[in-house]
Formats: sequence, structure tokens, C-alpha cells
Amino acid sequence: MQGTVTMVTQLLPLVLLACSTPATSNTLGLADLTLELTRGQVLVLRHALAPGGGDPSDFDVDDCSTQRNLDSAGREQSVQIGSDLRFLGVNFSKVLSSPWCRCLETATLMDVGKVETVSFLGSFYQAPPIGFPKAATVQALRDYLGSNVDACAPPQLFVSHHVVVVELSGFAVDSGDGILYDPVTGTSRRVSTDRIDRTKQVPEQQAVLMPTGCPCPRLAAALYAIGGSVCTEAAGAAMKECPTSLHLRNAGIDAATAVQLACALAEEVPALQSFSVSYNNISDAGAVALVNAMPPTVTEIGMVGCGISDTGGQALAAWARTDAAKQLSMLCVEENMFSASVQQSLTALGGSSRGSGFAELSTLVVSPQDEPPPGYEPGPIPNLHAYLTASSRISLRSPVLTSA
Repeated sequence: MQGTVTMVTQLLPLVLLACSTPATSNTLGLADLTLELTRGQVLVLRHALAPGGGDPSDFDVDDCSTQRNLDSAGREQSVQIGSDLRFLGVNFSKVLSSPWCRCLETATLMDVGKVETVSFLGSFYQAPPIGFPKAATVQALRDYLGSNVDACAPPQLFVSHHVVVVELSGFAVDSGDGILYDPVTGTSRRVSTDRIDRTKQVPEQQAVLMPTGCPCPRLAAALYAIGGSVCTEAAGAAMKECPTSLHLRNAGIDAATAVQLACALAEEVPALQSFSVSYNNISDAGAVALVNAMPPTVTEIGMVGCGISDTGGQALAAWARTDAAKQLSMLCVEENMFSASVQQSLTALGGSSRGSGFAELSTLVVSPQDEPPPGYEPGPIPNLHAYLTASSRISLRSPVLTSA
């Protein structure tokens, strides 16, 4: 198995996450997080109100008396943000802070989890010795986002500085505001932390985020979050019974939402037999996540026209020879972006070539077709390295892409 791990890992892009990434224009309020904040994401906040700019010339990162600190309004703002997040039921797997006192105090007063200090969230607004070296700090931030954000864990909270938020998203944000950052796609959405109106909060929003009283709540939540008629209908069915067949063709699923589906499938759906996400732009990251989540009961997989390249194709071929794929009898992956050699690797899976104990793979469709369906356009391949590195710490069913 280690040989398979090495083979697939060598296919990963070597370029880590670029910190300057595209951002969407719409701003989320804290109440919106009950619908928008999903596992594997990072809420990055600028510290609360601290009058002035920069730090004094005698700055010492270990001495708060030498720094620009929160005023009374900033401390009140920190408490309010934390209170609103707790009211909304937002939980974080980690709370990380810059070592600057104004960030640590913001995170501590928010009271949403144990605060850990990390240097990669430090400020480089001023040159050393006051600020941290920008290149090294940004590289450390890239390294963390590329290897320490668990795609299936609750979101993380970063409390940092204006320059760090801008570096990640291109957004300039007010004190206490921030961004919702997705390490899989490298995209950001602006977040306003203005006080919520608790009299207008709709409890059903939290039910959609994580439904209760149904056999597959995480799967239902992931499908509802994607939206559209196909996924909404499937979500309704999942609230009544965990599926043995799940067909989500042309349903608006991208790489990020495919990862969320994979987490839910791995945790809640032990008897899935037939699965299709054909004609969705899931690309390599989505394909790898989903195939890693398949249970040993699966007999049919459809990933036609999903924007999968050689990296995803090699992962599919490797997975199909593991114990998790022993019952697989149908694999349809045409209209993707495989080279001739990867098509050959997939084709070699056909018939009884996988050996004793494996079902005969009687239906194997690999070759590309001339015309994709009307309106279909393959999307860009996102930050595959970040997802695959993170996947080594999550408990998906197949060990193909993990070292543990």
C-alpha cells in the first residue's frame, strides 16, 4: 500500500497555495455563517478596534505595554462578536492568533475556544524589527493552509491583522471584520461582524446547517448547501433514509462542495452501491475526495465530464485495485482530461484483470467523447495540494491517498 501512496503523492502539484486569491463581492453577516460556514473553512478576522496605526519604535512582541492595544470599544466589540457566534452555534476546531497583544486579547475576549499563538499570523505591516519578515511569514501561512486544515473538521478561526487579510483575499476590512476563506478553492468572501438582531434570527437556518432527527444529517446538510433541484430532492430523501443509490448529475457541484459530500458520505453512508456526479465541475480535488469516501459496497461510479485530469485519473485507477473497490462492476469516466497513458491505466482495470476476489469490471467507459452536453464548461482545477495534504489527517474509508 505504501507504494501506491508514493505513486499517487508524486503526482501532486508542487506549487503551494498562492496567498493572493480571488474574492467574491458579496458580504456575509454573522447570521449568514449558519448557512455558509462549512467544515474545512477558515474564518479570518482582523483584530478588534485598536486606535492608531502600526506600533511604537520600542515595540516588543512579548510586552503589551510597548504595543498598540485594544481600547474599551475594541474590548466590547470582541466580547460581542464572540457572544453572537456562540448564540449562532458556530463551533471552531482551532482558534489561532497572532502573537500581537491586540489580536490575543480579541481572541481571548471572544471566548469561542482555547487560543493558540502562531507566528504566521503576525503583522508585517512594518519592517523588522517591529514587524515580522513578510516573505517568511507568508510562506509559513501558505504551508499551514496547505497541510493543516482538515477538510472534515469544524472550521478554524484566525485572529490576525489587516495585512494578512489583504494578503489572503485582496479585501481591506474594518477592525473586527474579516473573510471566510476556503483552502480547497483558495477563494474568500468578506464577513461583517456587525451585531446580529437576535429577534430576527431564524432557527431553521441552524437546522439546515446540521439537521437533527434524520439518519444522514451531514449528507442532508451538504446537499442543502449546494442547492438546486437535484441536490435539494436528494437532501430531502437523506433526511428520511440513508441512500444506497445517489445520482447527482449536472447538479452544480464544484470541488469544494464535493469535499463536503465526501466527508458526509464517509461518516454516514456505509451501504452506498450506485453513485454518480457526472457533469459537475468537481475536478481532481473533488474526484479524489469522493473516491476516497466510497464504501466497499459500491458497485457503480459515474464521473463523466467532471474536469478530472491525470492526477485524479491515477487516483481512480489506484483506488480501483484496493479492497474498497472489490464490488465495483461499473466505472464511467469519459469526457475528462486524461492523457493516453492514464486512459490506458484505467482501461487495464476492465474484465477480471484486477484478480481474484474482485468483481468483474464489466462496464468500463474511459475514452473521451467528441461533444460534451450543452452548456457544460469544465472549471479550473483548484488547490489540489491543500486538499490532499489535509486528507492525510481525516478518516475517509480508503487509504489510497493517505500515509496513515
